[in-house]
Amino acid sequence: MKATEWPTLGEMIQTGKRLVVFMDYGSNPAEVSYILPQFDHIWEPPFSSTDPNFPCRVDRISGPLSSQDHMFMINHNLNVKVFPWVQRRSPSADPGFFDTIAGAINNGINAVKDTVNNGVSTVVGAVNNGIDQINNGIGQINNGVGQGKDTLASVLVPDFLNAAKTNSMSSIVKDSEGCAPFSGGKRTNFVMLDFIDLGDGRQAVENLNGFF
Repeated sequence: MKATEWPTLGEMIQTGKRLVVFMDYGSNPAEVSYILPQFDHIWEPPFSSTDPNFPCRVDRISGPLSSQDHMFMINHNLNVKVFPWVQRRSPSADPGFFDTIAGAINNGINAVKDTVNNGVSTVVGAVNNGIDQINNGIGQINNGVGQGKDTLASVLVPDFLNAAKTNSMSSIVKDSEGCAPFSGGKRTNFVMLDFIDLGDGRQAVENLNGFF
């Protein structure tokens, strides 16, 4: 169903059919006809932005319709890093932090066992092997620390201190205008905010609806 084919809010109120239910994942209209797959009808820009300018692109969308024929929602919630001084590494598929530490400890234990089992005649070889195992373990620990940094760098929380500014009329309308080129010039249909009691959220939505 194209965005232009949906009834207006006024028409929905007049007919007494003002509730529409969307589910972002897992909906099956064939089984539950009144729960609609969100991204077949509504596209979204990226979620959890840390940039107060909210740069827009089509991030989540599905179905046969183009983004111009979808409705869209702006995710206008600003986040901050809990650990801003921790720099994220490039993506890696290596084991996680605790996995690598456990592996390093096990390698060291196995090296000691090998030394005992091999006897005095192979002490030199066992020691050399143990050194190699330790060096390998150190490398794994370093990688684990890096993995831990990646995890810390990705921890976000809502930016409460700047919520009033984020929820200002100018910021919300600017976000909608930034996404309009991806939606055929239309204004946003939905606005998602944090801390809705701060700022101008309601007035901004009335503005977007053309009430003033």
